[in-house]
Amino acid sequence: MLKANGWLIIALPNLLSLDFALYHKYWVALDVPRRVFHVTPKQLIQFVQKSGFKLSKKHHIPTDAFYNCLYSGKLLLKKDRSLRWIKPLLYFGASNLAVLSYILGLIGNGSGMVFYFQKDVDAT
Repeated sequence: MLKANGWLIIALPNLLSLDFALYHKYWVALDVPRRVFHVTPKQLIQFVQKSGFKLSKKHHIPTDAFYNCLYSGKLLLKKDRSLRWIKPLLYFGASNLAVLSYILGLIGNGSGMVFYFQKDVDAT
């Protein structure tokens, strides 16, 4: 149980990110089978607010964009052998995508996000 002014901090992959849209089932941040449920940031915020918390702040995880894009490209090549011939191009594209994903993170739509919630003492 959290104290009246306790904090709940949740990090999750962003299903609305650019890299998820491009890699989809090969996106490493899905982390199957460890992660069973996936939600969008909006769904998470709504659920947690219904549980008596208010969103205090959120930010992206800077390193997630690079890791997720590069490793997802590697995973895609491993699963689909027909793409081996474009391996150099895929890694080049993944690194550029990682930079773009990082920039999108700066404006609130990063690959991985951290949300800081505080118990809403007015709601109790």
